[in-house]
This record gives sequence, C-alpha cells and structure tokens, in this order.
Amino acid sequence: MAHVKLYGSEHCGKSRYYKDVLTERGIDYVFLDVEADEAAASELRQLYTDGGLKFPALLIGNTIIRNPALRELERKLAHEGLYNPGAVHEPRSNRFVRYMKPQDAFLSYSETDSRIVLGHIEVPPQSRGTGLGAKFALEVFPMVKALGKEAQITCPFMRKVASRNPEWADYFNVPRA
Repeated sequence: MAHVKLYGSEHCGKSRYYKDVLTERGIDYVFLDVEADEAAASELRQLYTDGGLKFPALLIGNTIIRNPALRELERKLAHEGLYNPGAVHEPRSNRFVRYMKPQDAFLSYSETDSRIVLGHIEVPPQSRGTGLGAKFALEVFPMVKALGKEAQITCPFMRKVASRNPEWADYFNVPRA
C-alpha cells in the first residue's frame, strides 16, 4: 500500500517533477489527477480547511504539503521512514543533518571564511550505542573536506571516530588510535 498520495495534473509540469522525484527515490505512491478525476479533486479539497483545489500537493502519512521544495519533501519522507537521503548539509543552521524517524541526528559546527570547527554530534537517545553516530560522522567528514577549509574537531566522540581512520586522523590533525 502506498504511503504517499500525489495530487496533481498530467498537464502540470510540477506534478510531473514530483512523480519523477518519487520514482527516482523508489517511493511507492499513488498519483491522483485532480483535473481528470472529480473524486480525487473532492478528496484534495477535503484536506484543506478552505476547501481549495491547490496542487500539486502530497499527502505523506497524515500531513498534506503543497508544492514543497526538494529538501522539505525529502525531510518529510525520511521522517515517515520512507526514504534515507543520507547526511544533508544545512548551512543556514550550521549543521549537517540525518533526517530520520522519530527524530533527526545532527552535527553542529561553527565557521569563518577559512575554517570550520565541528563542535557537537547528537543522535536520538533510542539510537545511541547502535553505531549510528560513528556512521553519521564518517558520512559528514568527506562533506567537510569538500568545503575546502581548514577543519578542526572539538567533540571528543568525533575525534575518537576520526582517530580510527588514518585519512581522517591526518585531515583533522588528531592522534591515530
């Protein structure tokens, strides 16, 4: 059974875009053409408090989102346990995030024009001790390196993870384990 419904129109470019996005990510979904199917249009109207026919819209779990940005869509799909986008860089909040159910893991940092300092990693309490923190750190390290800045780690856990891998121990200038 599909956990995602896409309300749109075959004539709408944005509806086709969302179909492609969902298909490329292997998400099982149902497409409902609100211009060709009055029952689908009625169903969509009932999801909005004003009864409007606003599309494209996606019903993911119990949440309707209209015309979401790709990152917002991926976040919602991940929160529902339907998709894993891996580590995502959110520069506005100075974090790397792993969207997941029931809550996100994140790695916070500070930066200047030439330097980035990885300060803290947080994984959900129910995921501690599972290896998720180390796996997440190892996903983020190449992303940090790709930023092309001098990098430092102040978080003891991340220093430990980096120390176990010669490439990252050398890059972050931490003693090898």
